[in-house]
Amino acid sequence: MNKIIVKKPEEIVKMRCGFSESALKLSAYVISILKENVYEYDINIRDYLKRFDKEIGNFDKLYQTAKEIATETIEFIDREKKEFSIYTIFYSPIYKNGVLKVKIDKDFHTYLLKIKNKYLKYNLENVMRLNSKYAIRLYEILKNELEMRKRQKRELEFRF
Repeated sequence: MNKIIVKKPEEIVKMRCGFSESALKLSAYVISILKENVYEYDINIRDYLKRFDKEIGNFDKLYQTAKEIATETIEFIDREKKEFSIYTIFYSPIYKNGVLKVKIDKDFHTYLLKIKNKYLKYNLENVMRLNSKYAIRLYEILKNELEMRKRQKRELEFRF
């Protein structure tokens, strides 16, 4: 089975996120399959569940997850320049015949594909094994810190 790599901008990793565990996993999956000039993605839920998130196998859970990713926004604020951008990342999810159709904001899609140096890169399977939204967020934050320190040639130290 091929590894699926997620590339998330550091700003997204560091920002507060209200996503549930299932929404974090689904959004990471969609980010991992982004293609140039493609803004709509069909996710075969049976295949997705087989490989990743058994949690959304329940129809009501899938509905709640789709509703959640369609209402969450991501914000970039520069108070010094007095500028901000607010994106609804995913919109208009439609589920029919076992396929979840998800659209991604065109500007946000362009932003994700343009990132070159400042992003967190990880194997999607690593977060799919985790069992809570807090574990996923902690993994991304620590992985980001580790990668940042590697680039700066500094060690990561944990103190308890």
